Amino acid sequence: LNGHFFNHSWGNIDFLGKDGDRVKAGDMVAKFKFYGKDQLPHIQSRIKRSRAESERIAVGLDDTLGRLLTQQKKAVLRTEAARLDTLKEGAISARQLRVYELVHTMAKFENDAIEARIAAHRDAMEAQEARDRLLIAHADAQLALFDVYKKRFDILAPHDGVVRHQRHPWRRR
Repeated sequence: LNGHFFNHSWGNIDFLGKDGDRVKAGDMVAKFKFYGKDQLPHIQSRIKRSRAESERIAVGLDDTLGRLLTQQKKAVLRTEAARLDTLKEGAISARQLRVYELVHTMAKFENDAIEARIAAHRDAMEAQEARDRLLIAHADAQLALFDVYKKRFDILAPHDGVVRHQRHPWRRR
């Protein structure tokens, strides 16, 4: 679309109602050749491409979210296992207890980091969904604009009446 309708100052008439025909309001009186009709397949292709790309990206984002949630479950289990190791205080040496405490601290840090990544990924998913909605709406608007331009080439009767062709005697037409 994007202005490729070739609106010329001249036009070819595809249809012209006969002089003396009775018409009702909204009937077609004349129709000019619409030069932009070859753009319709491109617009429809753009709509399909936008929707397909949106679905493809959404599947990829969902897959990534699933992997992050699996990592989070594993991190929760590691954190809980490390916490349980720190409860062995009287049965192990102070040095080994310190190692378990450090492992527990690292596991909590990893768990918190994965939670932050999940939150950031969900924000990115929302932003991507909003972007995709706008792209699809823009593509749909292009189709609506195509219809508006196409209607400009149809001359409809404003009210009931009779078709009369104007004759210009000097130009003999």
